[in-house]
Amino acid sequence: MAPLVDEIRVKTVGNDNRPKLHIQHFGDLTSRLYQLACRIGYEYALTTVDYMRLQLDMICNLSHVRYASESYVDHTQQFLQLVRKNALTFQSLVLDCKHDIDMLGLVQDADDNDVAYPCLLTLKLWARFYSDELKRPVFHGAAPFPILRQLHNHLGCPFANNTFFRGNAATLEQLDLWLDRLSMSMLRKCKVFKPGSHLKLKMAKLWHADSFGLELFASPAEALQFMYSIGSGAAVREYAHYRNRQDQIYKPSSFGDYACIQVLTLPTLRSELWDVITLIRSLPLLSDLCTSLPSLGAMPDGVTMDGLPEHIRSNYAPMGRRFRCWHLDKGYDHNYGELATCVLLLALACPNFDYAAFSCRNRKQFMNAMQVKIAKPEFGQDAPRLSRHRHSPLQALLPLRHLSSHSPAGPSPDIQRAIVEEVRIFQQQDKSIPWYRLGAKYCLSIDVLQTIYDQAEVDAQKRQQQSELVTRSVERHFDHAHGQCNWEAVASEVDIPLIECLDLFDASNTTIQPRSLIEAYGGWSDTDMARLNRFIAANYTDGSTIDWRLAGAYMNVDSLECQRVGLGTFRGPINEVGYRRICEFRDSGLKWKDVHQHFLQYPNFIQLQSRFMWAKAKLEGRTAARPSTKLADTERERMKGLINRYVQSTTRSELVDIIQRELPNRPLSDIRLLSKQYVNELKTGHIRAGQMTQLRELVSEYGEDWDRIGETLGVLPSRARHNWLESGGYAGDHSAWSLDEMRQLQRLIDSGVKPQEAAKLLGMKSNRSCRAKTSNAKLSASKRRANDSLSGTFWAATDDETLLKMIDGSTMSTAAKWEQVSVALGRSVLACKHRFTVVNRDRRQVTDDRESIVTSEVQRQFESSGAADWPQVSQATGLGLRECLELSQYDVGKARWHYDPDSFSQSMVDCMTDFIKEYYPAPVPVKYRAVSNYMWVAMEDCIRIHDILQGKFTWTEAGYKRAIALRAQGLTFKEVARHFSPTLTANNVVSALKRYSSPKSVRESISADELKEISKLVDEYAGKYPVVEIVAKICTMLNLGHRSDHYWLIIPRIVAHPHYQAKLRDIDYNDLANRIAMGRTTAKLAAKELDLPRYALVSRLKGLNSKLFSPKWTEEEIRKLVDYMQTCDSKPDFVYFSKILGTKSPKQCNPKVSELRRKGVLPGMPKV
Repeated sequence: MAPLVDEIRVKTVGNDNRPKLHIQHFGDLTSRLYQLACRIGYEYALTTVDYMRLQLDMICNLSHVRYASESYVDHTQQFLQLVRKNALTFQSLVLDCKHDIDMLGLVQDADDNDVAYPCLLTLKLWARFYSDELKRPVFHGAAPFPILRQLHNHLGCPFANNTFFRGNAATLEQLDLWLDRLSMSMLRKCKVFKPGSHLKLKMAKLWHADSFGLELFASPAEALQFMYSIGSGAAVREYAHYRNRQDQIYKPSSFGDYACIQVLTLPTLRSELWDVITLIRSLPLLSDLCTSLPSLGAMPDGVTMDGLPEHIRSNYAPMGRRFRCWHLDKGYDHNYGELATCVLLLALACPNFDYAAFSCRNRKQFMNAMQVKIAKPEFGQDAPRLSRHRHSPLQALLPLRHLSSHSPAGPSPDIQRAIVEEVRIFQQQDKSIPWYRLGAKYCLSIDVLQTIYDQAEVDAQKRQQQSELVTRSVERHFDHAHGQCNWEAVASEVDIPLIECLDLFDASNTTIQPRSLIEAYGGWSDTDMARLNRFIAANYTDGSTIDWRLAGAYMNVDSLECQRVGLGTFRGPINEVGYRRICEFRDSGLKWKDVHQHFLQYPNFIQLQSRFMWAKAKLEGRTAARPSTKLADTERERMKGLINRYVQSTTRSELVDIIQRELPNRPLSDIRLLSKQYVNELKTGHIRAGQMTQLRELVSEYGEDWDRIGETLGVLPSRARHNWLESGGYAGDHSAWSLDEMRQLQRLIDSGVKPQEAAKLLGMKSNRSCRAKTSNAKLSASKRRANDSLSGTFWAATDDETLLKMIDGSTMSTAAKWEQVSVALGRSVLACKHRFTVVNRDRRQVTDDRESIVTSEVQRQFESSGAADWPQVSQATGLGLRECLELSQYDVGKARWHYDPDSFSQSMVDCMTDFIKEYYPAPVPVKYRAVSNYMWVAMEDCIRIHDILQGKFTWTEAGYKRAIALRAQGLTFKEVARHFSPTLTANNVVSALKRYSSPKSVRESISADELKEISKLVDEYAGKYPVVEIVAKICTMLNLGHRSDHYWLIIPRIVAHPHYQAKLRDIDYNDLANRIAMGRTTAKLAAKELDLPRYALVSRLKGLNSKLFSPKWTEEEIRKLVDYMQTCDSKPDFVYFSKILGTKSPKQCNPKVSELRRKGVLPGMPKV
């Protein structure tokens, strides 16, 4: 049965015991369930339980169910029957009952068969009252919840000992359990997970259930040991005698399986201070911990109360990470001192707290007790840090470096804005403001936070009043005739600076509409350009600091239009301030492309660089005249001496720096030029003829030991090597190879020596000569010819026959397997290629004679018997079968082959394709002369049929008319396609006819009256219907045909309408571009949500995405990306990572990961 309902909620309420159904997210419901589903949103009372069962039996393939019962009458059997029926599709199951439920019916049916939930991800169980006397099922191998991720169990232990945890060790992420006697026993005894399993548990909550009068005292370490026992299958509790009585001492072992826990809540477990410290330091990823405030407990051996701080300092080093810790305790008058002691000792043992929260009855008494403890000498050096903020217990545990980050004057304006934004976010979500979290995050007391927020509210009210004042003034000074406002008069009237007036102006509360000078007035006039330039020059120093939103408000135009026009005009010369800024950017290592991002008024970085060089020449020209470039003889000698000394041990730039320090009065450009000339002369200069003779002798004696040769000649090694190569190197003589040289070469080849190395070892033979001899000498002794002809100059007739047999004359020589030919003939590959060239050239000389011979033989056979027997033709002419088919030019009596869907023969097609596959396999080109002779069909028909069989079809005017005529006869598109080609589809015909029938120019086919009617209909429909429907309605009203033909004629008129222009002005394009870049939405979805044409958004978003995120990756960003990929066990979520990083979009992360994998930085990472 097809799925009918996606989600159903069943709830029993009232005293009439009549169950009521809530059905949501239904599809095409049919049959008797239709009447029930139509009442969505209402409660539908069922008269009897049997009727409810009758209706629920029709429901299948449920994915989410929540069952809530507040009645004492048990309707669970019907509900459990529904649950078991949909066990294979459930993803979420929530049970909230007033009384306990025997869960046997959930995991076993009436026949005691196990029931499994293979898709269940979330299981939540609650009950107000429950008992441990209910029947418990026993499992031997079933895993009812194999992929469970979230488990919330407040029913004690409803199943067998290990039912919850069978088979889901690698999937559990959240665990929320009440600890009673059954669950404690279950956690201790179950052994379902294998040792060393890698768990994904990130949040664990263990609660104290006192339904049986059991008061649970357990340490946090013990609680984690319960969970660890699930993973290891071993009990960890050990007993020892302590002070003449048997106490339970829990020794925390390795928490390796639970190292991924990030949130841990143990609010009702009583524990000792040392257990909490051990727990914190055992979980490396712990970020949030909530426990009861621990007691001091027993002292370590040999440690007194006064020596505890020193003991902690020597045994507990800083952890190098930060986390948040909550300690909840009401506090009493008699234990404030103990609370304060535990707080201070915990601060010393775990000094990287972000905050610690306490719930005390008397905050003042607690702080007084803490100050008394801090004043004691045992805290010593830590006293100043611990008493830094004595007015709030939230700040007592903050480290010193964190507390000192704020200046005495208070938080910076940026921090204050961040605080206010967070508070307002909580208010928008209708949530209580967590002042203690904010206080810990920003290291401020609650009073300071509330003062900051109150002041922000006062400033917001004041700004609102000023905004209303400025807006009313703008309406009075606005010139409707010219579409401009006298902002100078507005600023003078309200006594507020001009820039602040522009920022305070609220266009949404006025009737003033921004104008478009480009569209409405045909362009910006000189007066408008001068007014904009005066505004920019009076308020901004350069184009990188211009706020185009304010400039657009000043000119009463759209900010994007103002920016495009302004950037096109603000390209004047760079002043001294801009020149200094560019120098700072360049000195810091920025490239010109990066510097251009700060000077966007220039179209590209090349023009910016040119303007900078003009400014540099103008500004630096005011300095003293450049010194003379002519160096004295003593300076030249000093420079040569420095170059001779450091040329081999330093780079060229370092050498220039050394010379500049020695000659500080000389220009850097002159030093670079002269040093380059001297270094080139030393490294690559020519040597004398006598030295060249000596160089050849040294090379013959020492080989290529250039260091030794250069030392002997008295020149640099690079200079000796350069002269050696310039003179020809191992050019050697070109005399014939002697027998002794050939034997030496053969020994070197057998040893695996390359030709270049062989030339060096042999002495005076060139590389080319050795390479040629090596190619011929590679044949082994067993493959050489009997005449011992190493070069293979003699070719017998049988050799030529074998060569031609293996390599057909019509086949391209490059496609042959020359290695196989070389092995078969016992000759080198080069010799085989040369011989084939000679033989093939001789064959081409007699091609004309062979063609006439074959044609005559075919004509003789055709005239005598009416057909050509091609094997007999091949035997009579002595040529191959395919060669005869290609050479014959006799075409008399050949048939014609036209495509006809009624008489089309598949056998002829198979015959032709089999012939082509046999004689002309890819990539050999097909010779259609041979195909025509074999099929005895005209060659042009063979070509055409072969093309249409491969899907090649060209539409002509006659083809269009024929298709239209066939459609007029009532044929379907598929039948029409069969009339043209066996490979043509119905979609091809539809597209072709649509192209043929569409007008060549939509604007020419529509009259001026129709255009006016389109504009009138746009004014009528704007705002009443969605944009997508407006186009369809206009095409229907005016009988314009298909709407896609007139889309670009109607959409611009929709965009130009004032209703949509106002919408486009209200959009924050930077925020929208950021959302698209982060993967939160797309331009298509945003256009549908805002009811705007998509191209209007796309045209305004062009260029914004590239400015939001830099294309260059810094080392810190790469490091974070590598860390994230190394900790990612499954497919990486780059949307999540980009949110954390904040400087790169998800689309930039994927290519970077691929690049890092190619470079080997991320070996073995999961594929994206």
